[in-house]
Amino acid sequence: MRSAVILTSVCAVLALPSAIHADGHAEDLEALFEAIQLDGNIAQMRAEGIGYGEDLALEMFAPSAEAISPQWRAAVDSLNNASDIREIFVEELAGSLADADISAMLEWFESDLGASIVDLELSARIAMMDDDIEEANRAAAALARIDDPDRIEQIAELIDVWDAVGNNVAIILNANVAFMQGLSAGQMPESELLSLVLNQEPEIRSETTEWIVSYLYAAYGPLSDEDLDAYIAFFDSEAGRTFNTVTFRAFEEINIQISRGLGIAAFEEMMVQDL
Repeated sequence: MRSAVILTSVCAVLALPSAIHADGHAEDLEALFEAIQLDGNIAQMRAEGIGYGEDLALEMFAPSAEAISPQWRAAVDSLNNASDIREIFVEELAGSLADADISAMLEWFESDLGASIVDLELSARIAMMDDDIEEANRAAAALARIDDPDRIEQIAELIDVWDAVGNNVAIILNANVAFMQGLSAGQMPESELLSLVLNQEPEIRSETTEWIVSYLYAAYGPLSDEDLDAYIAFFDSEAGRTFNTVTFRAFEEINIQISRGLGIAAFEEMMVQDL
C-alpha cells in the first residue's frame, strides 16, 4: 500500500504562478518548497503512481505485466505527470498559506534537524517501494511494540498530532470514490457508490495504520528521543498545524484528480477489450 503520509521534498527552481510572485510571501514560499524537497517527493509520488497503475491493471484486466496495453501505460504515465502534480501542490499551498506566517515553518525545515528529518523520511519512503524492505519494516515495527515501546509511543504521539491515520484514510476513501465515479462513467447511483467505498473503511484504516507506523519507525531510527520530541513539538505548534493541514489538503486534491482519471482510463480499457 502506498500511503500519503507526509510531504518532505521540494524544488529549488520552481516556477511559481504569476499571482504568487506578486505576493510578499513569494520568496519565503520558494524557500519552503526547496527546504521540503518538493521535487524529490513528487518524483516519489510519480514512481508510486506508476507502480500502482501496473498493480491495478494486473488486478482488473491484464493477466501479466507483458499483457498490459501501451494505451494503459500511457494513461498512467500521463496522469502521474510530475509537472501537473507540482502545479496542483504549489497552487494549493500558495493559496492556503497566503495569509500565514511562513517564517516559523522555514526556521524548522531549514534547521539541521529539520533538513535531516526531510532526508530520512524521503529515503525511507523510497525504500518502502521494495516489497522485501516493506515487509521487514512491518516486522521490525511489530517487534518494537514489545522491545522498543517508548519509541512506538513517540511515533503514536506524532501520528496523533498529525491525525495521520484519519487524514490518510479520508484521502484514500475520497480517491476511491473518484475512481469509482470514473470507472462507472456516472452510471452508478451516488448512494450505492458511497456505500461500496465506505464498506472498505475498516480494512483501509487497519492497513494504513500498520503502514504508517512501520514507515515512521524505519525512517526515524537514527533520531534520538529528544530529536523526535522536537519534531512533535513543531507540529504541535500553530505553524506546524497549519503546514500539516494544507499539505494533506494538497495531497487529497492530487489523489482525487489522479484517481478519477484512472477510473476513466480503466473504463476505456475495458471497453476496448470487450470489442
